[in-house]
Amino acid sequence: EKIFAEDEKKIIKRYLERQLIDVKVDVFDSGEQLLSGMMRKRYDLVFLDVDMPEMNGVEVAQAIRQLDEEIKIIFITSYIKYSLEGYKVQAHRYILKEQTTLPDSIGEALDSFLEGRAFQDCMVELQDKFRYKKVAIRDLVYVESSLHELVFYIMEEGEANPYPFRGRLDEYQ
Repeated sequence: EKIFAEDEKKIIKRYLERQLIDVKVDVFDSGEQLLSGMMRKRYDLVFLDVDMPEMNGVEVAQAIRQLDEEIKIIFITSYIKYSLEGYKVQAHRYILKEQTTLPDSIGEALDSFLEGRAFQDCMVELQDKFRYKKVAIRDLVYVESSLHELVFYIMEEGEANPYPFRGRLDEYQ
């Protein structure tokens, strides 16, 4: 529903602006348009309705998961009966459309999303006498430790690349 989607957009923008977060919100008229948009642009968060023309929101969420396993999906809908289906696609939240509580529910969902992002945006500084590298924690796949040699495997261009450093694991924890 175009009017409802525009109301959601206003609520989201207003809430995040109050948090001093600059945000770009795109509104799509269908799941097909959203999926097409995702081919051109990366999104961090998607709000979906279950009841949509042609593809329902659960089908769209399944297609989204094929494109991006990390994106957060929040369902906003009038249909509670689809909530279990929503969680099968790892929905971050499932919000019922009740105009009186919608701004608060969207705010709580955004707070939860932002808390998760805060951790993902953390950086770790890897350093020894010879090297220095700053890495986003979200890109750190795993660490091997053996006799004061640490090998950090860091995701770069779809591949986990090894970076050896001298040190102890407890220094990095």
